[in-house]
Parts: sequence; C-alpha cells; structure tokens
Amino acid sequence: MMSYDLFVYFFPAKSFLRTALTRGELPLWNPDTFFGAPFLANIQMAVLYPPDIIFLVAPFARAVAASQTIHLFLAGLGFLLLSRHGWGLGHLGAVVGSLIFCGSGFLGAHMGHLNQVHAATWLPWLFLMVHGAAKQVGRLLRPATAEALTPVWTRFGDASLWVTGGAVVTALLFTAGHTQETYYALLTVGAEAAVFTAAPPARSPVRGSHLLAVGAITTLGMLLAAAQLVPTLELTQYGYRVGGMSLDEAGSYAIDRTHILEALLPTYWNLPAQEATGYTGIVALPLAFAAFAVARARRQVFALAVMALGALILCVGVYTPVFDALHRFVPMFSSFRAPGRWLLIWTFAVAGLASHGLDALRVQRTTTRHQFANTTECSARIASTTAFAALVIG
Repeated sequence: MMSYDLFVYFFPAKSFLRTALTRGELPLWNPDTFFGAPFLANIQMAVLYPPDIIFLVAPFARAVAASQTIHLFLAGLGFLLLSRHGWGLGHLGAVVGSLIFCGSGFLGAHMGHLNQVHAATWLPWLFLMVHGAAKQVGRLLRPATAEALTPVWTRFGDASLWVTGGAVVTALLFTAGHTQETYYALLTVGAEAAVFTAAPPARSPVRGSHLLAVGAITTLGMLLAAAQLVPTLELTQYGYRVGGMSLDEAGSYAIDRTHILEALLPTYWNLPAQEATGYTGIVALPLAFAAFAVARARRQVFALAVMALGALILCVGVYTPVFDALHRFVPMFSSFRAPGRWLLIWTFAVAGLASHGLDALRVQRTTTRHQFANTTECSARIASTTAFAALVIG
C-alpha cells in the first residue's frame, strides 16, 4: 500500500493531528506546511472523521493496515445489506456482489489514498439508507390497505430512523476527506431518485418518495457535518479552484479512449494508471449482462445500467460532449479533476448488476426445473446474452 501520497502527505498529516490532540489542542493551523496553512478546514485531513481515531492510538503503519481492512469490511457489509434489504436479492447474489465491490481494482489501486477508500466505503450504505427511507416515506404518502391500521406515528418513526441513518452516513461521507467521491455519490443517488420518480420500482411504487428521501438525508447530513463543511467552505474561497477549473484542467487524469479496455479488463503485461483502474473481475461482466436477460427488477437493473454507462462515458473526460456539458451547466462539477475516479460508480453499478444477474439465474433454475418450455426459453435468453457479453469483452 506504500505510495507517494501515503508517505509524504498522509503520514505527516496524521502525525501532526496526533501530536496536537495529545497536547489537548484542536489543530486549526499547521505551521509546518509552507509558511503555515489551515489544517482542520482542509477537508482531506479528516480531523472530524470518527473512524480515524485509530490513528491516535496505534503507530501509523499498523493504523493504515487496520483502517483499510476495517473499511473494506464495512464496504462489503454495506453492499451485502443493500443487496439483501434494498434490492431484495438472495444470499448468493448479495455475497458475490459484495466481494466484487470490495475486492475491485478501484479500491485496490487506491489503498494508499486513505480518504478515497474511506469515502468509497459509504457509497453502498448511502444507497441502502435512501432506498429504506424511500420505502417508508412511500408508506406515509400512500399507505397500503394492510397498513392502514398502523398508526401514523409508527410509520413516521420508521421513516425517521432511515432518514437519520442516512444523515449519519452522509456526514461520514463528508468528513471522510474526499469531496469528489462524496459529490459523485450524491450526484448518482440523486440521478437514480430522478429515474425512480419517472418510473418507480415495485418495492417503492410511490412517485417522488426517493427524491424526498434524498433531500431529507442530504440536508440533515450536511447539518451533522457542518463543523467540517463551514470552515472548508470558507477555505475554498482562497483556493485556485474558485469559480471552477478550465475544461482541460478538469479533464486531466481521464482514461485515454484507446486504453479503455486496459482500464476495465485484466492486463497481464502491465497495470493501468492508478486513476484509470476499473477492473471488477471477468466473472462480473457476464453476470452483469445476464441481469438484462433474466432479472425481474427491470427498473433497478435499468437504473444500474444508466449509472454504469454514464460513469464510463464520464471516465474518458473531454473525449465526449457529455463531460463538456456537465462542466458547463452542473453546479460544482468543474471543481474536480481526474474523471477516472468515476470508476468508483462504474464499479458499484457493475457489482450491482452482477448481483442481480446471479440472483436471477439462481431463481430461474429453481422455478423452471420442472417446466421444460420455460427452461428452454430461459436457456436461450441466457445463451444469447452470454454470447453478446463475450463478443463485447472480446
């Protein structure tokens, strides 16, 4: 995990933080950087990120290993719970999708970037909380007949629990120290909520419930993280990114369009650049294609496919007009560079599609065991989809 940033950036930062807190001081200012620089206001220092307490009680090398191990476990657990309780998938699909996500090339490539791994950990948890809150908000807006006898305050309490959990996750996202991945996560979950407003999924059929959940969770999460966000917002007024970066700057560290396959597939002769690693595993891709053929949750599969395709398009930066349009018109989009980091969203979406695909294959095998016609039709769909997946991969 040793890298340039880990050694010359995070090591001295965590050491300074530990020294200051040991003296009983809140580290607002670091006199050892340049001629002095703000410390707490620099969100990458993650001064207020609760899990980083491990750096105060253990030597740096051991703390890094323990912290990254814990975060990978939490990332996998979050994806597992999202698959089971957010998407309603079986155990096998949930476990495999979880392993694909937390064992991905993106997280592996960024092991030396503490804040990127820490922020990425909370992405599946954010989706889990939004889906849970949307379902409960839908019950409030249009309770089902069987739930009519349930007191309103009980349903309101259930919705409040999910919203509160989502706010805590959002606050962890903000304080983890990587605003770019936080921005991508919130932008993606908001886009999914917009898709579900037009075409709500069966598990949350009330239109607008996802948007309400996202709005409430984001607002409360920002309030919880205000101690970090307020000084950071003040500091950004003095940075060179005020008003946004130029298109060329914002598009730096994108994936070269001629090397897109090297970023997504295994290359046994060399490794792609750190910011261009989106390997999810050969097993994941056919399973992701299978989701289109046999998965029952069509609208969720469609939403994940839009995420994957959108992230892939944005990964190549200025090579498509999409990046230029978002750079011009979407607030804060021009504040970030390295479009290759959209591979986090690609990884999440592919893992989600693979979970749906494997779960659908398992269900089809169980339900059509004694139905020859259905089995033949299912087999034909799976075979054609697998053939198409092999063609695309090839």
